[in-house]
Amino acid sequence: MSLCRLSGLAGLCLLSACVHFPSYPALVAQDPATHLLIRDARVFPATSHAVLEHQDVEIEDGLIQSIHATEPERKFEGKVIDGAGKTLMPGLVDLHTHTTLGAAPPWYKALPDPRHNLEAHLYAGTTTVLDLGGSIHDIIDERLHIARGEWNGPRVLFAGPLITKRSGYPISMLRSVYGPLAVWLTAGKLATEVDNADEARLAVRERWAQGASIIKVVVAEIPRAAPRLTEGELRAIVDQASQLGLKVAAHIDTAADAALAAKVGIKLLAHGVETDALTDEQAKELAASGVACEPTLINYLRFDAMAQHRFAVNSIEQQSESPGLLASFAAEEVKRQSIPPDFFAWGDALEKHEGDRAKNAKKMFDAGVPLLIGTDAMGSVGSFAGDIHSELKLLADAGIAPVELLLAVTTRAAHFIQPQPSFGTIEAGKSADLILLNGNPLENIEATQAIDTVIVRGHALVRTAANQ
Repeated sequence: MSLCRLSGLAGLCLLSACVHFPSYPALVAQDPATHLLIRDARVFPATSHAVLEHQDVEIEDGLIQSIHATEPERKFEGKVIDGAGKTLMPGLVDLHTHTTLGAAPPWYKALPDPRHNLEAHLYAGTTTVLDLGGSIHDIIDERLHIARGEWNGPRVLFAGPLITKRSGYPISMLRSVYGPLAVWLTAGKLATEVDNADEARLAVRERWAQGASIIKVVVAEIPRAAPRLTEGELRAIVDQASQLGLKVAAHIDTAADAALAAKVGIKLLAHGVETDALTDEQAKELAASGVACEPTLINYLRFDAMAQHRFAVNSIEQQSESPGLLASFAAEEVKRQSIPPDFFAWGDALEKHEGDRAKNAKKMFDAGVPLLIGTDAMGSVGSFAGDIHSELKLLADAGIAPVELLLAVTTRAAHFIQPQPSFGTIEAGKSADLILLNGNPLENIEATQAIDTVIVRGHALVRTAANQ
């Protein structure tokens, strides 16, 4: 490969000719109306398994005002949205995103476009995201743009840079795949390297002071034998975070990673067990610990698909992402690339356990591990905002009932990240972050892709596909 293997930032500085600049039209725009009525919809409030038929939902000033049986003859002095035959549910919550990064492969240098990333989440019906690794300064800047009405975006909560062992993942990956200059340019934004428990505690306090909603650590060894945090350092992080009222999420890979994370009191497995076959007993032990999991099956399926030259995206991604960027994943492009030798062991394990990942997620769910939904959107090669729909389908194909998935991607996610969330359910007084679907996702989870209208903070969005 050429020097284009450098990171996007490094390439911009030294090899601008190698850098691509995808052009993104605005995917969403706000309708100015602030008083809305969704009339005669099937409503899934996400407060239980129940569904309410033929309901009117009134919205004003960004909040849900009422939900009641439809009144067809009622005159309404505002914007009316026809919900007949459609399903209204809370906006989706993606608990694993990277809004400041990008999904381009190493051979297609493209600088991240945070504004596009945020719009792509809204286009996909995701109205709340948890950024699990990125520059706090950049994320706060995103939130200011949204608050000022300059950008359209979801509610953005964040962890800030990952806490990792010195030279551990993702620094190990950056150095191996992109080179030392990429580490120098980007490492501080993506991760904080620590050498001992005191430095780890300090990193937690810094994130708390900057407004983080959760702390993220690295437990996995990628590539194999990369340095990782010790059990004592992990316990110090969990203890410090607990004192500050924060939960800890862990980037994991193997069953041993998951067991260690659960043992030290980590509350969220960021990724499932990806390179092992989980036993029923291991799943029960994880459930007993109280740890939750967002498996990100789609993230690893995309790796396998690239390696096997069968990469494909769903309809939402086809509509919302750059055709040039998507074309960079074509088989003929991938065949020209090479994998750094020290990643072969990890890649082989990933491919070997392709069939186990969904089974592992189902075993954990059946054992009682709380299931949440995350995608790693924009934080991994080939992972986009629209992946949330593919993730739901993969979990449904694994045997998890659609209603459980809809609860996982709405109210359960909201209550995991906030004790008294203002979002995640359809109730009077809650934030009007909703999606209206042309179909019934309780019968067929793929109906989440059939989006009629997205409503964020009380405004209906006009959605325009990027390829139109």
